[in-house]
Amino acid sequence: MLIGLPLEEDSTASAHQRFLRIAAGQLSLSLENLILLEQSRAAYAKLKELQDQTIDLERMAARGEMSAEIGHELNNFIGVIVGNLSLAEFHLAKGNFSDIPKYIAPINDTIEKIKRFTGGLMDMKSIASRREIVPLDKLLAEVIDYLKPQKRFGGVAIHHAIARGPIPVDADPTHLQQLLYNMFNNAADAMIDSPTKEITVTLKLSPDGKAELTIADTGCGIDAELLKKAFSERFTTKKTGHGYGLIVCKRIIETYGGTLQVESTVGRGTRISIAFPIHSDQTQTSTSQIPVPV
Repeated sequence: MLIGLPLEEDSTASAHQRFLRIAAGQLSLSLENLILLEQSRAAYAKLKELQDQTIDLERMAARGEMSAEIGHELNNFIGVIVGNLSLAEFHLAKGNFSDIPKYIAPINDTIEKIKRFTGGLMDMKSIASRREIVPLDKLLAEVIDYLKPQKRFGGVAIHHAIARGPIPVDADPTHLQQLLYNMFNNAADAMIDSPTKEITVTLKLSPDGKAELTIADTGCGIDAELLKKAFSERFTTKKTGHGYGLIVCKRIIETYGGTLQVESTVGRGTRISIAFPIHSDQTQTSTSQIPVPV
């Protein structure tokens, strides 16, 4: 018993103390729960805000990617026009007037392609392409002849072995031109600081009926870790590059049922192998689409 209190009163006081301790514990737990609830509400509101910001950023990124791809496509068209104008001016200065129409025709053709390209952008859907039977062997030879005089290929030796006979591919010739321009330009840019500047090109028919195109350079090469990103993410080793060229290349290859393999060694160069199905008599002329992000 407590001093001065009977035993019964002492027991009652202890019961009250236990009740107060329990009530205080319950109150403390309730307060903690209220604090956690408010923190959860604040965290959810912050998460919702961040989610909204992420959605906005993804939309902006998609628009930026679309703009970059459109700009890249237009740059290729402009490159064809400028290149043929330069060659036409060269032959004009030499008095080779009979050669002028050979360079004017591709300019007019490219202008028409630009019209179709920009026309396809008006409805913001996709870049439609007209597939036709393209002699890849002839197109490759023309692209090499076109690129050799360009400033970018000064001091670059292009060795090529193209199989005899037609190698027909069912595709849009503009897309194949763009693919070849990108591959050759990347090879030339990779060799800017290389003591040896050589591009080796082979085109042949494989036993399983595919057009096998290989472009190898003696450039700086690509690190194994970076190579994993090539053709799948925005990737570039150029100071002024935007990283969309390789993505577009892969998209073109896959659009026409092709496959892609890349081998690279730092300091020794890069080898890119592309295989396209050969056109058969059963292949029908059709319209294909290369999606554009919206």
